[in-house]
Amino acid sequence: MGFFSCRKKLKSLKKDYDELKKKYDELLGWYRDLYDMYNNLKADFGYSFTDMRSFRKAIEEYIRHNKHNIHNHNEIDDRYNSRRYVCLDGQVVRSKVEREIYNYLILNGVKVRYEAVFKLPRGGHFRPDFYLPEYKLYIEYYGKSPGEDPKYDEDRKFKKHFYTSLHARVVEIEDSDSYDIYNVLKLKLSNYIDTSNWL
Repeated sequence: MGFFSCRKKLKSLKKDYDELKKKYDELLGWYRDLYDMYNNLKADFGYSFTDMRSFRKAIEEYIRHNKHNIHNHNEIDDRYNSRRYVCLDGQVVRSKVEREIYNYLILNGVKVRYEAVFKLPRGGHFRPDFYLPEYKLYIEYYGKSPGEDPKYDEDRKFKKHFYTSLHARVVEIEDSDSYDIYNVLKLKLSNYIDTSNWL
């Protein structure tokens, strides 16, 4: 590729990037406004069903808007390969369900590390789907049912063994839970965290 074609390609990529960044900044601004509204509701009015229902509706609308305007963009797909679902704070995850889990956690004020790398004592490393450092709690999302994929079954077996050997606190989310992921996640986390005031 010649100098001028490279320059033209770079110019085109820069234009695409600027356009994507503008859209993202607009969406992030909307999220911040919603999050401020959420904090004000918590501080001033408590949790009334009407208020929180309206807020949840706004968040769901945001997520739908975000899904159609960000994660399908070619630059995101090319850069992250299979990771192409952008969360509310810009974190990129591998699936729609992971995005919903991540968004739900941060909207409820939980700090989340996605696929954080943990070194194993005898070498190698381990990447849980989600780690909540404040609670020393792991969340694993199993996107395939047992028996569907032998390699995936092996990974699942390894993770379960790993958590058992550490006596770790872990919440497991199955793909079948995705039909009502917010309520399922809230219920399962309630064994370790007070989720009574969550969305």
